[in-house]
Amino acid sequence: MGKRRARLVINSTLENLQLPTFSLTVTNASIILLRRHIQLIAISDNSLEIFCSIDECCNVVNVIQDELGFEALTDIWAIDLLFRNVKKRFAVTVALRNIISGARIRITSSLRENALAFSCSQLFAGANWPERKIWDLFGIIFEGSKDLRRLLSDYGFEGFPLRKDFPVCGYLEVRFDIEEKCVLVEPIRLAQHFRIFDFSSPWERDEKKC
Repeated sequence: MGKRRARLVINSTLENLQLPTFSLTVTNASIILLRRHIQLIAISDNSLEIFCSIDECCNVVNVIQDELGFEALTDIWAIDLLFRNVKKRFAVTVALRNIISGARIRITSSLRENALAFSCSQLFAGANWPERKIWDLFGIIFEGSKDLRRLLSDYGFEGFPLRKDFPVCGYLEVRFDIEEKCVLVEPIRLAQHFRIFDFSSPWERDEKKC
């Protein structure tokens, strides 16, 4: 087993922030701009994570892009925190990378179920696809997105599959009907023998029959 990574959490003053592994210089202008928006900073080995409110996420990303040189967007993802006993259900993370130094920064924001997240598509052209994926799977709406459509699910799909309260089997089943010679979309029906599980070995069942 590998060694457990140490995690250091510091406050949002930023004056004592030292990042030798990042080879970054946090200027006074960056300190003044970021101090207004961030809530917490977490440093873990060679990664830096910034926590801020969902309303200030776009401003924080803009400052990090302009002042610190993190000009590459690597990914945007979301997590459903339904069963973690937290006030805000979802957490959205924006991952950025500095091309010159190779350093990476994650900006994480929490939001309620019906709250709006601000789109990063105006800052990064490639943000549209991961935002569409998050909307499709979690139902999080990104304000300011010009093309917020479903990306992975089928046309007319209802619900958001990666939400914790979405049933594993779904609501509809898609099958090919031989008699109709077409693909049918019907409400899912679970046969009774699928609900009764037999955990015995198939070889044991054959021996009993003999």
